[in-house]
Amino acid sequence: MCIISSHSASSLPRFGFSCPVSIFNAVDFDGGCFNWDNNITTKVAGKEIELSILAGDKSDNNNSISDVNITKVKLLGFDDINCKNKFLTQTVWSGNAQPQNGCYRIKFKYPNAIRCAKISIEGSNADGVIESNSTDTFSIKPDKFILNGIKEVDYHTL
Repeated sequence: MCIISSHSASSLPRFGFSCPVSIFNAVDFDGGCFNWDNNITTKVAGKEIELSILAGDKSDNNNSISDVNITKVKLLGFDDINCKNKFLTQTVWSGNAQPQNGCYRIKFKYPNAIRCAKISIEGSNADGVIESNSTDTFSIKPDKFILNGIKEVDYHTL
């Protein structure tokens, strides 16, 4: 919703529109829907990843807004620790969801390890398309490590 305001910069009133500048963020689902400073913790490849997608008004301290639609969530993968060299962009959720109280929960699985990952969120409001990345980076670690060439040792005989 846009707010109509009048400005008295001249003798004639001038009317202007003030629309929220929407932004998105992704945080761990356990952290709740109102904690924009919450992190995304390390995830495990092949296991369910559950995140809260937050929608906020950038000009109002990220106060929750609900007049946006989330349309796509992408996993971004980087092959370096500084998250500079992107090698992966994969859509992990798509649809048309309106956040309740500025929050929407998604679940997805990703089968491989990623050293440095981010979440990219796309949506729309009355002003058009919005895209934001998560403020936090995270890793997806392997489900297990298999070491080849190491002999099994019975620790009872040592």
